[in-house]
Amino acid sequence: MILLALMIFELSFAVNKKVPCNSNLAMCNLKLKEYKQCIHFATKVIDIDPGNIKAIYRRGMAYLACNDVNEEMDIYAQEIDNKRYVSSSYF
Repeated sequence: MILLALMIFELSFAVNKKVPCNSNLAMCNLKLKEYKQCIHFATKVIDIDPGNIKAIYRRGMAYLACNDVNEEMDIYAQEIDNKRYVSSSYF
């Protein structure tokens, strides 16, 4: 039983580490004007934590810089249709 609890803790710790690391990578790539990489890392964060406002902002800014605003709007529309954003406390 304790072994199972330890395994669950380690797994949740590994997942929780991915969010800040990928979020920081998205920010760095946005500042370096590596927009496709920023979109990639921000999307990874959003896949794990759909309500992560920083990742949503960074991905939106990267799409804006790439002049792919319509692409981002289509993604948001699909995610809202799928009720991906469970919490509306950010908006």
